[in-house]
Amino acid sequence: MKPSDFWKNFNLGEEFQISGAFLYNALFHLSGMRNFHKEYECFEVLYNAAVGIERLQKVAIILSDHNDTLDQSSFEEALKTHDHFKLMQRIRKFSDFNLGPDHNRLLHLLADFYKVYRYRRFGISSVSDHNDERYILSQYISEGLKMKIAYEGFYPDPITDQMRRYFGKALIRVSEILFDIIRETSRNHNLYTTEIESSSKAYRIFLQKEFTFENELNFKKEILIYLLSLENTEPIFSYLKQMKPIELDGSMGDYIEFLLNSSKDPSLIDEFLARYNDMEGKERKDRMEILNTIGENLNFIDFDEEEFNDI
Repeated sequence: MKPSDFWKNFNLGEEFQISGAFLYNALFHLSGMRNFHKEYECFEVLYNAAVGIERLQKVAIILSDHNDTLDQSSFEEALKTHDHFKLMQRIRKFSDFNLGPDHNRLLHLLADFYKVYRYRRFGISSVSDHNDERYILSQYISEGLKMKIAYEGFYPDPITDQMRRYFGKALIRVSEILFDIIRETSRNHNLYTTEIESSSKAYRIFLQKEFTFENELNFKKEILIYLLSLENTEPIFSYLKQMKPIELDGSMGDYIEFLLNSSKDPSLIDEFLARYNDMEGKERKDRMEILNTIGENLNFIDFDEEEFNDI
């Protein structure tokens, strides 16, 4: 295999998976946000989206525009840009696709964030400049949905499923166009750049086209309902019942919400840590050993032989 084919098949294959992970992370962060009030939360969404799309664009450009006769250094130098809109214009020279106004605005949003807002707070001018990540992200969604979104003050507007779907559909559509270009071009060159594991984040983005995590959340709820409906004679229930629960002071609703999405109120972890700090060293160690069996190894335990009374 030629070095250039190895590069496009394996190295760009890794970049393809990495870009999918960034895009997944962007939408996952958005799914757990309550509102646009916190700058660092909006930053996470925009940063992951910007990096994911840019890396995907550059994979598409290399596969479509590179050949062994061109000057490699000049070609690679031309890739050193963070302007998502201009990168898309370059891709359009060798691929035919349609982008709507929402998608073009998204490309401009990501480019503006990466070139201007990403390091804005390192300049003293940011003291008087109030157009931060919260503004540009909420503004993009509010313009698209033709609605006002308040993100400041004590009572910012909540992020609705409609808002998440709007941003997610636009991001998935742009990534879908790039994915189709990459898949078609790699097939034409007998390469396997788009091979991805079904358990990966990239699979969720490019093949399942997951952009709201509604299916995942609803499945978690169905699992919870199913588990509560089971008879206590189930071996796993008997195994878990042998463990003495720690004292928790919060509400049932808070704990269920934490199980479904731990990013919504990570402060609940403080209660867990406080309870464990009250334990003696050996007690805490023994409990952690038992907790480590709950999860991926639980199906392989011989419940008849396990006894963990009062742990």
